[in-house]
Order: sequence, then structure tokens, then C-alpha cells
Amino acid sequence: MNEIMSDIEKPNYLTKKSENAENEFEELIKASSFLGFDYLTADQLFSSEKCFEAVSKMHSDRLDLVAAKLNIPQESLNKLSSAVFSDKVLGIDKYFRYQGKIFGADIATGKSSSIINKRKKILEMKDVYTALGINNTIAIRIEKEIDDDLAIIIFSLIEKISQDPSKFYMEFRINKHENFNDVYFSY
Repeated sequence: MNEIMSDIEKPNYLTKKSENAENEFEELIKASSFLGFDYLTADQLFSSEKCFEAVSKMHSDRLDLVAAKLNIPQESLNKLSSAVFSDKVLGIDKYFRYQGKIFGADIATGKSSSIINKRKKILEMKDVYTALGINNTIAIRIEKEIDDDLAIIIFSLIEKISQDPSKFYMEFRINKHENFNDVYFSY
């Protein structure tokens, strides 16, 4: 069982592109501290035990699903690191603070349908995120490198959601075009 758990703890990116997208987003947030962004780790926010408790009270079916997918007993999920639990169970890859609010970000590089699945999961588990102190969530589908122009667009949209207390979720789809940035967003 320990070998299985150690394999689960290793980063498990579907593609190099998805690994790069997550790392690029993390670096973007870290480099933007002068704008008021504060990069956070899951460990800084909560323990996997606290997450396990919140999910088991509100969405125990989610724990069943993830445990079956990982081929481990459900009670082993609370032994995962906070970062892995966050990714596997909550579906959140990165965290940051902006204007006093905690944001959870789910980064995707797959097909457009992947963002629809992420939206569904995030909105279904809003009560868990709220219980864990996460004020807002964003799902970002990235098909191209984040340049300065895209960073400005992303930051302005994050600012927009942070100023509207009725908005919990926002998604961005950054499409790859040679001569222009195509950013679709909704919330």
C-alpha cells in the first residue's frame, strides 16, 4: 500500500503541455506579487484531514469516485498530502490570495469539454470550497503560452470576479491563434 501511495503522491500530468501550463500559471502569480497577488500552497490553507472531513460530510460520493479511480481504500485519501488531495479530490491545482480573497484555480490544456467537466465539478462542490475558506474559483484552459497581453487580460478578469461578491466561479479559455489573443470568459 505504501508503494501505491507514493506513486499517487508523484505529479501525474497527462501531458508535458499540462505540466507547463500549471507551472507557467504558478510563476505568473508568483511574479505578480507587486500587483497584490500572493501565491499559496494547499498546505498553507488546510490539511488533507480537514479536506477529507469536509468532503465526507458534504460529498462522500466524490471520495468513493476518487478512491475507486486511484484503486485505494477511501480512508487512505486523508493520508495524501494536501496538494495531492486538493488536485485529486477537489480538482484545484493552484491557490492564490488577491484583495483578501482566496482563489482556487484549475488549469486545463485539454479539449473544450474538459472545461465543462471542471465547471460542473467545481459548482457541485462549492459548499466544500466555501467551508475550506476558498472564496472564488477559476478554471483556465490554456492553449498557448501566457504572454504579457494575456496576463493583463487574466488579471483584469480576476479583478472583476473579486469585486462581485455574488460571483464564485469564472472560466477562461485561452485559444491559440498566431496573430491575436482569443480569450473567452464566463462566470
